[in-house]
Amino acid sequence: MVYCKKVAERENKILDKKIEKELKKVQQQVSHLKCKIFESEKDALQVGADAMKGFKYHKINWNLELIEKHTSRDGPKSNTQKITKGLHFSATIVKDEEAIEVIRHRKGGFILASNELKEENLSYLSFLSEYKNQNQIEKSFAFIKNKSFQSATIFLKKSSRITALMTVMSFSLMVYGVTEHHLRKVLEEK
Repeated sequence: MVYCKKVAERENKILDKKIEKELKKVQQQVSHLKCKIFESEKDALQVGADAMKGFKYHKINWNLELIEKHTSRDGPKSNTQKITKGLHFSATIVKDEEAIEVIRHRKGGFILASNELKEENLSYLSFLSEYKNQNQIEKSFAFIKNKSFQSATIFLKKSSRITALMTVMSFSLMVYGVTEHHLRKVLEEK
């Protein structure tokens, strides 16, 4: 397991954006549910529990409040009684700090695996540098696939000719790599 601080910082910035995006969704969900009136407490709690299922980084603390209205349309009078119209939510949104911390703790780490069992043959630092140099090899093979490398499109039918062409192209890539390495070494010395 390898930990990289730069990768962790980059992934934490992405995580912060995801948290902000989820906060907007939670606020939208809460505002929609605050407008609804529920007949029973059981229905309200079920809807509240269903609303919380999709969120990783936030918790919603629900409070149920009774809605009471007067029986007369003209407004409250001394002899009118209040009747219960239903229930509605009031909510507070809280970041789930424990879940966020667990996720942040995992950021910046990646696994490097090898079939080399003896640690003295491949030390940690050399293994990491070999892994990072893989990108250069991939760029070299991308150079072979590039249209500018091929002067014209070639159609070959026999597998022996295809193999021969790939051998020549790989050899030319090797010569190109050696030349590039030699040029970099000369430039470093100057």
